[in-house]
Amino acid sequence: MYERLYEQINYSFKNKNILNLVFTHKSSGKINNERLEFLGDSILGAVISEELYNRFKSISEGELTIIRASLVKGTTLIKKGKELELLGLAKLSKAAKNLSDLENSSILGTIFEALVGGIYLDSSWSETKAVILSLYRNDLESIDIQNSFKDPKSEFCLLYTSPSPRDS
Repeated sequence: MYERLYEQINYSFKNKNILNLVFTHKSSGKINNERLEFLGDSILGAVISEELYNRFKSISEGELTIIRASLVKGTTLIKKGKELELLGLAKLSKAAKNLSDLENSSILGTIFEALVGGIYLDSSWSETKAVILSLYRNDLESIDIQNSFKDPKSEFCLLYTSPSPRDS
């Protein structure tokens, strides 16, 4: 049942109870993946932060924050969940299964975060970091710090503080 996932993430769970908990959404009962999601969110943020810090030595804390936010935001987590086809493994209530746009719901992102937390509990920091960096390889390699990740306020300031052609 999990073979395809194992191949995609290059990791196999040793503790099947943790693996089952990863996919148990809060809609399906009192024992669910919310705590794993909490843990995974923090681990994901730390791993991505460290990677950005080491990769981009010449950019400011503010720019690093903007880049990190784009990599760990909900829509990115949903995209990762879709890539791994996590919805097909999810244990959801009937009501959750009937959501009109389940394929684009935050449920995918929460399961992705729970997966990260589950891998950490099942293994080690270094193994978890390796899985995350593998899953984010293309995202990290495609970062263009010259032309990307300007927050709207910075864009606005640049627009209104740059000299216009008439001023030169």
